[in-house]
Amino acid sequence: MGRGNNKNGKFSAKGIFITATDTDAGKTVVTAGLARNFYKKQYSVDIIKPIATGGIPCPDAFFLSHAVDGIISPEKIAPFSLENPLAPYTILRRKKISVNIKKIFCEIKQRESLCEFFFIEGIGGILVPCLKHYSVIDFIVELQYPVLVVARAGLGTINHSLMTLFLLKSRKVNVLGFVTNCCKPYDNDESLADNALIIAELSGFDWLGNVPYIENVSDDFSELETVFEKIACKFKEKIR
Repeated sequence: MGRGNNKNGKFSAKGIFITATDTDAGKTVVTAGLARNFYKKQYSVDIIKPIATGGIPCPDAFFLSHAVDGIISPEKIAPFSLENPLAPYTILRRKKISVNIKKIFCEIKQRESLCEFFFIEGIGGILVPCLKHYSVIDFIVELQYPVLVVARAGLGTINHSLMTLFLLKSRKVNVLGFVTNCCKPYDNDESLADNALIIAELSGFDWLGNVPYIENVSDDFSELETVFEKIACKFKEKIR
């Protein structure tokens, strides 16, 4: 698998894990935007949301498929989907079923070899339990891909972002940086001008950009293409 190596600030990887500070922080929009940017530049890309909830396939898988003009089916993007919009372990505990993590890793390894850039989107935040004693961060550590963190742009994000970044650092995860996302209009939020700069200053990780609020992004990606071009350029500076 693509291992993360931090040499002179660069990471050696074709696989990138995209996580977030919380549910609905915007990691699906960021995953879609980056994958579309690389796809439009004629790179071969693949996307997987290895454990997904909220539908079979999950709604996020249709959004991600649309971002790359349907070249990857929703079923392939979300190969293991659960119906209820809950943490995976909550569903597994209720229904007394299990997830085969080894099978998921085998699929990731096989698909990674067939593309130039592989985007892996997590579920919720890094402490969301996939199994009883196995959370998203354990999956990240075992996978060994460098990580991009997506954070809300507005008030409250400093706390959530620093906790996420410091925990990743404590587990020796290679972090590419973080992206902020305006997942709602944030009218009259005085914190917006400072939040990302403070997170970068206190965490030591780079802020790669901000995604503005777009009401119907699923209908038209064109309004975000310039934004993701800038983020992708900074993103590519981090990898080799």
